Amino acid sequence: MKFAINNQYSIYKSLWSKLLIPNISVFAWRLIHNWIPVDERLKEKGITLVSKCLCCEDTETIPHLFLHNAHSLEAWGFFASKFQVNIPHTNDIVILIQSWKTSLGTKPHIRDVIPLLILWNIWNLRNESKYEGVAFKASTIIRKTMTSGQKATTVHWRKPQEGWYKLNTDGASKGNPGISGAGGILRDQLGKVIFAFQEPLGIATNTQAELSAIHRGQICISRGIRKVWIETDATAIIKLISAPQRGAWNLQVNLQNICKSLDQMEHKISHIFREGNQVADFLANQACYIQQLCIFHEDTIPGKVKGAVRMANLGLSTGGRLGRSGFLQQQLEGAVSVLCCCYKSALSCCRGEVGV
Repeated sequence: MKFAINNQYSIYKSLWSKLLIPNISVFAWRLIHNWIPVDERLKEKGITLVSKCLCCEDTETIPHLFLHNAHSLEAWGFFASKFQVNIPHTNDIVILIQSWKTSLGTKPHIRDVIPLLILWNIWNLRNESKYEGVAFKASTIIRKTMTSGQKATTVHWRKPQEGWYKLNTDGASKGNPGISGAGGILRDQLGKVIFAFQEPLGIATNTQAELSAIHRGQICISRGIRKVWIETDATAIIKLISAPQRGAWNLQVNLQNICKSLDQMEHKISHIFREGNQVADFLANQACYIQQLCIFHEDTIPGKVKGAVRMANLGLSTGGRLGRSGFLQQQLEGAVSVLCCCYKSALSCCRGEVGV
């Protein structure tokens, strides 16, 4: 019993490693609790669909997607050979993660989080393959895992240069397609809010929502603003705007309207990581649950947005992609330490109750 409890504690400690950004930790926690929406889980919830693996005819289940399909197996084999790990044949994600720690000792090391990075990148590639047509290949999983193992970098919102305004936008879809919303915020060179907006879109895809957000943001033209730096966390949207003829037919109206608006101003478009785009992300997600377009000014924006804007102006991230010296990372590390201590104390109580 003591060995099993210690193993469980070791697994949860790995999930919240300092080497991982919070998004990966949360994903891994959901995965080991069987809360990832693969096709099999959706069918269990009563959703009718025809399930098929991205690389074969098998049904998409958690064990098949993450452990047993040919491309995932090849990726696991690649890293196992590099780190000399014997991977067990199992359907249990926890046993797989534990096998890396059991084989490699107890000292903190990048090897402890490699299985979590592999799982994270399998899931990301699965979504890109399913919704964006990206090929599901072992080589891509390997490449993404190797790059995600690099040192985390600070991501924060940057003020535009003098005379320019920055428009951050985002779109949200609860289902892709599903109930959707668009959100955005325009700030000047000092970080002052000129306006923010959130707009419900009804049923739409992520791509449609992202484009609608950029299109709605063009109301800055009616305010006489002619130098705009647009930031989005969707690289696919930047590619579409640069080559609108490649967009699907149901995207063309928005694409053409955006291009016409951009022709009326001096502009540039760039990518920002989601962690630096949290204000627009919040507005877009909230827009899914409102009934009509809302436009805010500096004195009327929601309290959560005001707080995020203040942090951005101070050069702090509202997300989790900060280096170890960053303020937020320190707060996260402290929180994780407290959680680990609480968890360990709870386990001690449990051991006392069962007489271990």
